[in-house]
Amino acid sequence: MLTNKLLTDQQCVTCKVVSSLLFAGAGFFHGIRVNQLWRFYPLREKLFNVFALSFLFGISIANANAAYWTYQGQSLRLLEPARPSLYDRLTGNVQLSNAEK
Repeated sequence: MLTNKLLTDQQCVTCKVVSSLLFAGAGFFHGIRVNQLWRFYPLREKLFNVFALSFLFGISIANANAAYWTYQGQSLRLLEPARPSLYDRLTGNVQLSNAEK
């Protein structure tokens, strides 16, 4: 079972690194294209392209960070929600402590 978890984590790290590189590549391609046409763009287009480049590189950095933390051994499981659902809060099914579980 441990071998299966290690293989899954390794594949996940590889997937995140590849997706990070793809988003960075898309950002560089878009940056080169925007650089060549920058002087022809009106202000609105310039702002949009700055936002688009920030978004692409932000996703790339987030994927690389997730790959790093997964490689360091952080679990991939989803964390429990910090707050109960709205339905549970409205119906009064809220657990006050973890001991009630």
